[in-house]
Amino acid sequence: MRSEPDIGELERRCLAAGLVVEDATTEFEDYEGRLIRQHHGWHVSSQTEEFPGSVHLHHDEDVDLALSTQFERFRPIQGYEAMWSPSTGRIEAELIGRERSGVFGNKHPLESLVRHQGMRFPDNLSDLCIPIPTPPGGPTISLGYASPELRIWRTTSPAAHHISDALLPVLRIDGLPAQSLAEALKQLEEWGHAALLELDRGTRIPLRLRTHYPFRVHLHLARPRAALDVASRSPEPTPARLYFHARQIDSGNASARFLGYYQVLEYYFPRYSVEMEVNRLRGEPELAGVPEDVLIDVVRHTHRGRGIGREVMQFEHVLAAVTPSDELRTIIQSDPLLAEFYAQATLPLVNKQVSVSNPQSNLPRQVAERLHKIRCRIVHTKEEHGSEVFVPFAAEAADLYADTRLLGELARRVLIAAGRDL
Repeated sequence: MRSEPDIGELERRCLAAGLVVEDATTEFEDYEGRLIRQHHGWHVSSQTEEFPGSVHLHHDEDVDLALSTQFERFRPIQGYEAMWSPSTGRIEAELIGRERSGVFGNKHPLESLVRHQGMRFPDNLSDLCIPIPTPPGGPTISLGYASPELRIWRTTSPAAHHISDALLPVLRIDGLPAQSLAEALKQLEEWGHAALLELDRGTRIPLRLRTHYPFRVHLHLARPRAALDVASRSPEPTPARLYFHARQIDSGNASARFLGYYQVLEYYFPRYSVEMEVNRLRGEPELAGVPEDVLIDVVRHTHRGRGIGREVMQFEHVLAAVTPSDELRTIIQSDPLLAEFYAQATLPLVNKQVSVSNPQSNLPRQVAERLHKIRCRIVHTKEEHGSEVFVPFAAEAADLYADTRLLGELARRVLIAAGRDL
């Protein structure tokens, strides 16, 4: 019969290391409010709020695993699935590669690299050590598989809540004294990226440090289901392919999905801007007798398919033609997630608000300006003083969710509006 975990020993060791153990019991009730079962777990967090988040020990086996390690000597490095030991100076960070390319599709995630180096897998995979040379006096850097300590500490990440039994490839840095978590983070990024760049140059095997997003749940169960309507409009093949490609991009790659939807709308920038220019020219008295098809040919030839005006103006022309202000307001207000997001006093990513509650606001212009600014921040990666570059797999990428959702709806609508009747 299995013995109970030694919570007292866990609390003693954690207390000595500046950590606190808290009960995390979850109760489950039936529809009448009667308790039907309980799940006992434990959270381990910082007594001094040195770091946010908690280690999650969900089962007795998790406590036993923790007690078999020196996990209390480590601290999580925020923004990465990584940890640092103030006492030993070790940094250990999880790696990620092209998971469907064969690098991580093998039985062992580092198999390709081991074979490239002419090595053999040790009997105990936790002993795997692939050295990466460093300058004299530099730290010791190696690749291998995650220690039990990292498997425990990565549960402080919003993206991981359970201790994983999977083989997790990691980068280890030893021999660099750090005085704080901020300094450990700097060393991880400096030496870690240098080592991975050299690895890519020498082996052509791409790996990167695994970052994480804030944990968010979006549930809107009350949204009505739309009945299938008769297929009556056929979109053009090229923008349709762009749209369906964006739809199939994993939601974790928010920036790629955003850009995919943006390309659908961008495809129509020249067409709708030409249409706006032709409408303007119709009002000129001296052009009153010129046939519309002639005006269109003249405008298109003059601008050679690039569209008329700045890109953000062309974007506005598309939105105004497809979704006027009242319709755009309805789209946003009828979606609980979008309504809540755009009602915020300050929106993330770029400094551009969308005044949905103001009936006098020009929503196509505001939405176009906001989404265009986000697009520019993703695409234009320039070294400028005081500017903050958008990194696709940084935590802020999760802030793209609502804007991407709206952009996808707009892309779908323009495909229908610009399509042809079947």
